[in-house]
Amino acid sequence: DQNNNLVLNIEMDLNPINLIPPTINSPCFTPPTNICYETTTYIETVTLPPLPGGYQVAYQRCCRNHTIDNIVTPEDVGATYYSTIPDPNISTVNSSPEFNELPPPFLCAHLDFQFDHSATDLDGDSLVYELFTPFEGAAPPTAQDPTAPQPNPANPPPYDDIVWLAPYDENNMLGGTPLTIDSETGLLTATPNTEGQFVVGIRVKEYRNGVYIGETRRDFQFNVVLCPNLIVAAIQSPIVSCNSFTATFENNSQQAGSYEWDFGDPTTTSDVSTLEEPTYTYPDTGTYTVRLIAISANNSLCQDTAFGVVRIEAPLVTDAGPNKDICEGDNAIIGGTFDSKYNYSWSPSNSLNNPFIINPTASPLTTTTYTLTATEKEFGCTATDQVTVSVNTPPVYELKDTSMCFGDTMQIVGSPIDQNNTYRWNTQTNLFNKWGVNDSTIADPFATPNVTTTFTVTVTNTSQPVCNVITEDITITVLQLPNIDAGLNDTFCFGDSIILGGNPTGPNGVTYNWSPSGSLNNNTSPNPTASPTIATNYVVLVTDQNMCQNSDTVTILVSD
Repeated sequence: DQNNNLVLNIEMDLNPINLIPPTINSPCFTPPTNICYETTTYIETVTLPPLPGGYQVAYQRCCRNHTIDNIVTPEDVGATYYSTIPDPNISTVNSSPEFNELPPPFLCAHLDFQFDHSATDLDGDSLVYELFTPFEGAAPPTAQDPTAPQPNPANPPPYDDIVWLAPYDENNMLGGTPLTIDSETGLLTATPNTEGQFVVGIRVKEYRNGVYIGETRRDFQFNVVLCPNLIVAAIQSPIVSCNSFTATFENNSQQAGSYEWDFGDPTTTSDVSTLEEPTYTYPDTGTYTVRLIAISANNSLCQDTAFGVVRIEAPLVTDAGPNKDICEGDNAIIGGTFDSKYNYSWSPSNSLNNPFIINPTASPLTTTTYTLTATEKEFGCTATDQVTVSVNTPPVYELKDTSMCFGDTMQIVGSPIDQNNTYRWNTQTNLFNKWGVNDSTIADPFATPNVTTTFTVTVTNTSQPVCNVITEDITITVLQLPNIDAGLNDTFCFGDSIILGGNPTGPNGVTYNWSPSGSLNNNTSPNPTASPTIATNYVVLVTDQNMCQNSDTVTILVSD
């Protein structure tokens, strides 16, 4: 783990060993016969739980070939092969980059060397290539510890670097024109000038969205030998043309002076060229075998032949499915029909349950357009399509309960009023528009209920297909008018006075206002004293605590 504590020790069986013959396909070079290359592959599947800090994976052995020329005591230092699995907080789904090819076992002294040391990352992460100083490994066996060459388990990190033997170092692993690697492409170049065996370290670092995830290291050995008059034919292969019938050929041949191409078109005999890097337009889709003969400029009999594959693909089409409308907070399944020849990826991916399947569930917070990229598994051709998931919000129309005095008229006004909405009230009783016509289909009708009444409105947004209907209620409490009694009509003699108002004048009354007030001793009293000189109609207006008003009239006649 990240603290260098052992989590798991994995033991794998030795697979069959394959012998790599030291040959190069050219009559112009005889490879050495005193070097043996053997390979085997260890394969195991292990399920590991997510672990903060990730995992470190190491395998150790002793010892390196004693004939290595660029490190100190190679027979004693051994080798450690090492990789990392990132912290799940950094990368929840990740595949380590895999180097595409094994490096060649032989380099030619005094000749320019190029090798595509690139790797492939299934997740599309950014890869950065570097030279590095390999690690030391296990110790030689001793009488006390005969198992030391292969510790079980491997020793924990950190690991010591090998010690370079001067004049070699990390920046000069082979001598001659120093070995370099392009950090972006992984192209390895050098011009070695010394025969021998040399340890080389290459690593690829993996970044996602600019964040370092981990790295994988390759520790191997180059044999530099003399290659007089070496001629090598090499073609970039396979070549895949996804949207065109025209293929462009990259010639990676070495030490050639002329070239003979045959593009493998069975419909014609004119599918040939002598250009170094030609192009050719094929008549149809399909797979074609291309042949390149590289001919030495010094000796036309010194030739090498390479074959490559061209795949002409028809333009691909994929289906992201029909556009979807959902309500806010809901989800929708998007995508079309699954095709097993494709890998799928969606963007943006943050609102999808799985962005790597054909029919993910989308849960966007706002209207989102998703792009589906379908990548052909065999050749990597791609096709894209888009689908939009529209997020609809319910219409908004808010009503607040209120009250009114008996006999009054009130306009029901909710908010907001939207021109895309239609309104239908549950009853036409006591609802009318401003011109006095009954109307239950407007947003702000007038109401004249005689008793406390709850009105219900159904609001429909006509501009969206889903999530477009709500209902709202408003209760209008009808308040009774205050009681009032101005008293009985009466007659009295000129010069006398009389107390107005009945008994009671209205226990709910809050304020009183009598008019006319000129012949009253107090026009705001419940029972004022009146001294009119002529017959008078007195009107009392009562306002209660709810601001409801009521009135009554009494007539007083005056006799001479």
